[in-house]
Amino acid sequence: MYCEKCGKTNPENQTKCKYCGALMPQKTSCGGFGDILSYENSENSVKEGVTVMNTVPAKAPEKASPLAPILSIVAIGVSVVAIILSISAMLMCANVDTARDEDTDEEETETRDITETRDITETEDEEETPFDPEVLTKEQRDAYDYFFNNPSQGEVSEKDKETYALESIKNEEAMQKYALENVDKIKNENNEIKKEQLAKDWAKKHTYKED
Repeated sequence: MYCEKCGKTNPENQTKCKYCGALMPQKTSCGGFGDILSYENSENSVKEGVTVMNTVPAKAPEKASPLAPILSIVAIGVSVVAIILSISAMLMCANVDTARDEDTDEEETETRDITETRDITETEDEEETPFDPEVLTKEQRDAYDYFFNNPSQGEVSEKDKETYALESIKNEEAMQKYALENVDKIKNENNEIKKEQLAKDWAKKHTYKED
C-alpha cells in the first residue's frame, strides 16, 4: 500500500503510514475487480458525485514578538557596557602600575636627597668643628695668642680672630715674622743677622701642621 501523503510503501492493512503518520486508504468489503476501484479514503470522500478533499489547514505564520527589537537593543547595550568596563579596568591597572613606579622613583629621590643632606651636614659639622688650641705646643700657643690679640686688619669678631690666629701659625712666613719681633723673648740675641736666622729656624721648627 502506498501512502498518499508521502508516497512510501506500507504493509497491507496498515491504518497509518509508519513514515509520516497519515491515515492509509482502507478497502471496502466488496471483492473482485471492484476492490481496486472502491477504496475508502478517510481524507477523500465522494458525496453526490463530487469529490471533497479533507485538507489540514495550514498554520498561520507566527507573528514576531514586539519585544524582539527591544531585547536586541538591550543585548547590544549590555555588550557595549561590558567592553567599556573591560577597557576601564585595563586603564586603571595601567594607571596603578604607573603610580606605583612614580612613588618608587619619588621614594628613591627622597632617600637620595636625605643621604646627600646628611653627608653635607656631616661635612659642615666637620668643617665647623671649633679649633682646640690645647693641641698646640707651648711655642705655638704663644704665637696663636699673639696673632689672636694682634689681628692684622684691626678689630674683627671673635670667630675671625680665631681663624686669623690659626691660619697665621700654619704660615711659616708669618711665624718667622712673629719670631723676629719676639726674638728677644725667645732667645737673647743682639746680632741682627743672627736674629733673622734664628727666626727662620724657629719658624721652620714651630709652624703648626695638622695631622
